[in-house]
Amino acid sequence: WQAGKTALVARKAALAVLHALFGASEPALRIDLFPALRTCLDDYDASSRELALAVLAALFRRGPDLDDDNIAQTHHALLKRLDDSDDAIRLATCAAFLRLLDRVPRAASGSAIDYA
Repeated sequence: WQAGKTALVARKAALAVLHALFGASEPALRIDLFPALRTCLDDYDASSRELALAVLAALFRRGPDLDDDNIAQTHHALLKRLDDSDDAIRLATCAAFLRLLDRVPRAASGSAIDYA
């Protein structure tokens, strides 16, 4: 992740491609996308944050099984987005949360998810 307008345009283009790809088909999804997507949730550009949330929601809908570490880190990142200044981001966060909670194994009780 780098600051600056050029880097922002590159991140946004990559997010748009991922969003289009996940909306059109069921590609081989990779769990190693999660750290980069969580980082994009903190981008200063609202449209990048919204695209990252849409990609995360698509990953939760038909993506790989999540381990406890990814669940906890993504849960924390989504909680922070609920306090976003942009209404669209907060709504997209709620949609992503619903998809995440659908993917959490029932065996995860006793975790932070119980308190969400």
